[in-house]
Amino acid sequence: MHQLPKDKFYTVSEAAGYLGISVNTIKRWEKKGKIAVGRTPTGIRVYRKEDLDRIKETFEPGPVVLTQSQPQAPKI
Repeated sequence: MHQLPKDKFYTVSEAAGYLGISVNTIKRWEKKGKIAVGRTPTGIRVYRKEDLDRIKETFEPGPVVLTQSQPQAPKI
């Protein structure tokens, strides 16, 4: 079975980890055309390292917003 070179391609979870973002964020970026995605013959998403490096150079993370959930009254 042919394996992708790890120094050139990343799976979605590897790419998200490399960029320090969530898998959902990288999938949203894919839908918006911000990042190109390829597929293996079995349908697994793969991202080119050069594309990830380009994004990493220009990526500026937004502010982290912490929210506190509101306490709920007990149900009677």
